[in-house]
Amino acid sequence: MSQPERFGNYSLLKKIGTGGMAELFLARQVGVMGFERILAIKRILPHLTNNKEFVEMFINEAKLAAQITHPHVVQIYDFGVVEGAYFITMEFIMGKNLSEILSKGKKAKVPIPGGLAIYITSKIAAGLDYAFQGITSGGKPLGIVHRDISPQNILIGYNGDVKLVDFGIAKAASSNHHTRTGTLKGKLAYFSPEQAWGKQVDQRSDIFSLAIVLHEMLTEKRLFKGENEIDTIEKIRKTEIPPPSSIKPFLPKTIDAILLKALARNPEERFQNAGEFEEALTHFLKGSSGIPTVKELSAYVGSLYPVEIKMNLEELEKLTQIQPGALVNRPVIPVKEPVQKAIKKINPPVEKVPPAQPEKPARPVRRTRPDQEDKESVALLRISLGVLGVLLALVITGFIVMKVRSDTALAPKGTPSSETSSIAK
Repeated sequence: MSQPERFGNYSLLKKIGTGGMAELFLARQVGVMGFERILAIKRILPHLTNNKEFVEMFINEAKLAAQITHPHVVQIYDFGVVEGAYFITMEFIMGKNLSEILSKGKKAKVPIPGGLAIYITSKIAAGLDYAFQGITSGGKPLGIVHRDISPQNILIGYNGDVKLVDFGIAKAASSNHHTRTGTLKGKLAYFSPEQAWGKQVDQRSDIFSLAIVLHEMLTEKRLFKGENEIDTIEKIRKTEIPPPSSIKPFLPKTIDAILLKALARNPEERFQNAGEFEEALTHFLKGSSGIPTVKELSAYVGSLYPVEIKMNLEELEKLTQIQPGALVNRPVIPVKEPVQKAIKKINPPVEKVPPAQPEKPARPVRRTRPDQEDKESVALLRISLGVLGVLLALVITGFIVMKVRSDTALAPKGTPSSETSSIAK
């Protein structure tokens, strides 16, 4: 896209992805009084806009997804239609999906560390738990089941953000009988057994799918990989799960137990909600090497994409003509600097402001040199003293005159004044 495309109240700056059902754009929203926001717009592909069933499901699920406000779920801002094209606006995350990161790590021979893999999984589990058990504005549980958990739908920001995407549209896609063959290719490997059998699913299905993702991160192998889609479905239905430690002997048995429970064929034998899964993973991290930090995840991703991160930041600045730091939810950590130093550089400590002091009268400003000011000050002082002396003399003289008049006025009649008596003598 050479020039930004106007799309309703938005400007589409660049196409950043295309899937089987929608295309994704980097966009800008501009409002009154200088309001501006950078976001992502997902627009349904033209051949699906005329499918009434798909559009109805897309609308219903978009309404639900917009109610999810959680730090590990991409926030939905708006939903609408422009010239027949249905779209969703959402939070923009500068980063990569987990599938790309796993592939890059494998090629670079720097696989994702086990602690980070468990950390990512725990955050996504927290988002899933809120999506199902969070409360709507009407006071009822959201009850949202993702149904399409896979590495492609987990975003990792360059700054260490962990976000789950594509709530709602997965349900619409799986229910659409007119979807072209191969649309779900690559996603079948993360189906739960109940999905593979075509049964009704609930949040425990999402737990199973998320556990597949964790198993893959820890072992560097796909859990259910068949020669074709039918073979993959059959493997899922059989649900033969090798313990992670059987593939990577250094993995502790404790993580085996957690994963095997999450990957139980019978939903009743799994964690009954994503919150329980998150709690088990967090407890494991606390008891091992400790819970990884956002900075550690950011540093790992930065080590895989040092050049690309720099190029993306420069491109983003050109497209938006705004400093990159103002465009994302949290500052991006430069990979060439130590993490701690970079954080302090981007977010300097806030200085304490001293309490306000009473204002003093402003001193008149003189437009003279210091030596001139001194001479003028001395002259003014002399004049002031002179004036004061004159006034004092006048006051004393007036007092004497008043005294004489007073004495004269009070003297008995026929008695000469003191002055007349002295002359007569």
